[in-house]
Amino acid sequence: MSVLVIRAHKRFAICRKVRLRKPGRRFVDGLLIELSLDGCRVSGVGAPAALALGDAVVLRVGDADPLEARVRWLRDDTIGLRFERPLHVAALEALIRQCRGETAAPAMPALRAYAT
Repeated sequence: MSVLVIRAHKRFAICRKVRLRKPGRRFVDGLLIELSLDGCRVSGVGAPAALALGDAVVLRVGDADPLEARVRWLRDDTIGLRFERPLHVAALEALIRQCRGETAAPAMPALRAYAT
């Protein structure tokens, strides 16, 4: 039996160490493995995180601005987070570049002026 899953947003494969923290708790390390406009998947969180469905967390990815999120699902040592405020496309692209070690955005092609 197969199950058709329709996603709201395209997901991007990432492999980046991150830190997440539940208010009043210490940071827990994890590995960001998937990223979209409205959420992400983090593996390697383990039991010390003591997270539950609906918990508010702060996700830190390198030196990017912290992202506020809620735990959407938990499975073994992997969690799904939904961002409190979805990312803008430009912010998502910048975060993907940072996570993949790319230094800058691709150069924009030169604009051509056309005469009438």
